[in-house]
Amino acid sequence: MAKLSDLLIGVEIPEARDYSGEEESIEEYRRLVRDSEDDWDRLEARILNTRGKLQPLWPVKPGQRKLDEAVWGQKAARGYVRVAVVKARRVGSSTRAVRHAYRWICAEGGLCTIIAHKIRSTKTLFGMVHRFWRHETPEIRIPKGDVSRRDEFALNGGDGLERTFMMSTAGTPDALRSEGNQVLVMSEVPFFDDAESLAPAALNTMADGQGMVIAEGTSNGAIGWWYDFIQECLAGKNDYEVVFISWQDDPDCVRPATAESRAAWDGWVAARASGDLEAQRANAQRLHMTEADEQQAVDCAMSMEQSLWWMSKLTDGSCLRPGEDPRRIRRQEFPCTLEESFLSTGTQVFRPDLMMRLEALVRELWPGIKRYAVRVVDRNARGALAFEYREDPYGNFDVLCLPVLGESYVIGVDSEQGVSGDRSAVSVWTVDPFVQVARFAAGSIDPTALADLCAAVGWWYNAAFLVIELNGPGSAVMGWINNSWAYPNLYTRLKFDVILNQPTEHLGWVTDNNSKPVMVGELQRLLREGRLGARFPETIHQLKRYAKGHTGKLGAPRGDFDDEVIGAGLAAMGRQPEEFFGKARAHGKAAAKIFPVETFSTAWADDYLRKMSEAKRRRLQQTRFGRLR
Repeated sequence: MAKLSDLLIGVEIPEARDYSGEEESIEEYRRLVRDSEDDWDRLEARILNTRGKLQPLWPVKPGQRKLDEAVWGQKAARGYVRVAVVKARRVGSSTRAVRHAYRWICAEGGLCTIIAHKIRSTKTLFGMVHRFWRHETPEIRIPKGDVSRRDEFALNGGDGLERTFMMSTAGTPDALRSEGNQVLVMSEVPFFDDAESLAPAALNTMADGQGMVIAEGTSNGAIGWWYDFIQECLAGKNDYEVVFISWQDDPDCVRPATAESRAAWDGWVAARASGDLEAQRANAQRLHMTEADEQQAVDCAMSMEQSLWWMSKLTDGSCLRPGEDPRRIRRQEFPCTLEESFLSTGTQVFRPDLMMRLEALVRELWPGIKRYAVRVVDRNARGALAFEYREDPYGNFDVLCLPVLGESYVIGVDSEQGVSGDRSAVSVWTVDPFVQVARFAAGSIDPTALADLCAAVGWWYNAAFLVIELNGPGSAVMGWINNSWAYPNLYTRLKFDVILNQPTEHLGWVTDNNSKPVMVGELQRLLREGRLGARFPETIHQLKRYAKGHTGKLGAPRGDFDDEVIGAGLAAMGRQPEEFFGKARAHGKAAAKIFPVETFSTAWADDYLRKMSEAKRRRLQQTRFGRLR
């Protein structure tokens, strides 16, 4: 099967016509290419093909037609255009986006800024604008303006309209020096150095309900600004239309079959139809297809030529990177579906496909999240303490499920100093099943205030099992909640004492090089088994972005947080602490002795504190953390 690019080789490019004495013909031709988009592509637009030869921008590929339909449809329906293009490699979406930008500015006037992710891409896109203008018929093109800047191209139509194209590279200091764009094209947004800052700033140069915005890119995992933006688009929270262009939309993505591959393909198809699994597997191996490859070929209705091309990407070098699975790279570079395009970055700790599935399942719960104010109050002059929980839109605690009497809860507490972007987090989960019901996160909270909050939340959720990380200010949190509050249900770490020749008990969890992989690995296992019940958007966001750095260190990407990942991990350690360096939680009658869960009320917590012996109260008041307020 011949490639589309090969069919275009040798196409005659019409040269400038001689219109002398034919004013009516000039006007007729000008109206033709002005009013007919396809005729302009066929007769006027010129691009370089893969062999470096000049050719018309015709015929238009099916994937490019998807973008055309979105642009022309929106312009006709509402007068402005907002399109986000998720694409595979080599489908020509960047060329088509620049083509639409050129046509818009020539017709409507205004300022156009085109931002690419790398300097090389910037020059390529800038060259397209010059080429479109340079190869238009001289008698109908708009004269070039007087601009000396290399990154600026202006046209002067003599009608008083500004027509200027400006090119920028993401990450450069002058990337957004322009203001008041009528057209904005952002190419390969997922690979911007700082998309979280640059992309919103670029979009803010556009007036609402005016002009045209085309943002496009090959996805780079289910993380980052691009992924979040596309999710907002798909949810209908803005006026952007998402266009997905698969490699299957490119007629060039085919490979001719040999006699051997054709026989294997025909045998594979016949075996699938007859249910002969042994013959199916044998023919699939001849095609070098795994079971997952087979299923993908079926789900995406690949033709034989498409399947052979798709499999060739594993061996032709385009998806080979040292130390990485070429199938993962192929999934990123040449996705078959919109969902697949977000599945991989190669560094995510938690499987992107499972995280996307989890997010899709719980998204409908988010409108039901309530905000509560949780605080400690003094009920009488004698200093008896109690807690207050009330719904407040400006509160400090997010709640999805209120505490249920008789339910067992576990709370993971990650305490930080609140400097350099660190945040403290409190994550509340049911023990079995492991489901998140409430959360707290703050960038600036002192250890005593965090301990007060933990005590209040712990008592509220049936004297929940508290797993407090001792790293950083965690030891201060533990000291205050253990001494001042005498909280009865704390994680106890077991450590073997070589001098005493016996295990010794220590309150709190210590995260180090040995314990952190265990904690993260437990979350991975729960996710894989479908038992990780993360429910809050911020928790899921952090789990998706949690990655392994170049040095092998686990953590959040630059500028992001991982406090809720740690909070979830600590809670996971509290489900069965005896399996993770800790002393078993009290169960059955032992638990009832510590705390009567079935008859729990806030008043019981107050009564528990009142019954502390006066001697112990006086002793606690003399300690660093023991002063009762």
